[in-house]
Amino acid sequence: MPQVKIKSIVKLKEKYQKYDISVPETNNFFANGVLVHNSSGRFCHQQVRNLSYLEKFSNRLSDRWQERCLKLDSFLKRISKRKDVYTWKLLAGSRTVVKDSIANQGYYKHDIWNDTLDKIGHLIPKNWIIYGELIGYAGQSAIQKNYTYGVEPGKCEFYVYRISIVNEDGIQVDLSWDTIKSFCKKMNLKHVPELWSGYHRDFKVDDWMDKRYADMGFACPALNKGLVDEGVVVRREGILPLLLKAKANLFILHESKQLDTGEVDIESLES
Repeated sequence: MPQVKIKSIVKLKEKYQKYDISVPETNNFFANGVLVHNSSGRFCHQQVRNLSYLEKFSNRLSDRWQERCLKLDSFLKRISKRKDVYTWKLLAGSRTVVKDSIANQGYYKHDIWNDTLDKIGHLIPKNWIIYGELIGYAGQSAIQKNYTYGVEPGKCEFYVYRISIVNEDGIQVDLSWDTIKSFCKKMNLKHVPELWSGYHRDFKVDDWMDKRYADMGFACPALNKGLVDEGVVVRREGILPLLLKAKANLFILHESKQLDTGEVDIESLES
């Protein structure tokens, strides 16, 4: 292990947990595929409501005048009995942000999300959401410093890890992992590497920490020398899967060092 210098110790209010729960559903799970993550994005083909002229104009106003403008728009809708009109639209997002100019979230220096949407949008059926990891570069800047996974400078690659279908009632159902792999193969899309599949009782998370998976013979993107893979994600199948992420200790040290020097990854900076 490398020598580590402790700069500060902070007492946490809650006990530190090994896993970051991405989709809280239940505390019981078994490992049905351990997957690798990097920087996330979601891409969907959904119905969106067409904004009226006043609604579009109100986005340019201060909060006070925006509220008045929207009240006027609502009044005009009532007296004209105008109904909302919906159209199908391809949308890109990351975390809680929609990368769309209508939502005032589309002005990014390096918009890797909409660049990716341009490449895969025609493959997304209506009412589908495709979640994936983006690795490589946003423009000429690394999405995550040092962790570019052999991608050529200026390029970005997309790896699918989850697919959902959301109907008009808002009911969401996920494709199984095996179905996701079949869909990606048919559509010529990459999916995150599967490292292992089995039962919870047979899964030991420490066996997968601080490793270089490509060096172990897995079909994973290559790493720079001296680095370990970020960690693993455990997927438990269900109508909505449970995804639990475990980060490798050496990767956490790498992240901490970046934070100490004030460096921020592209996704955190732009979302």
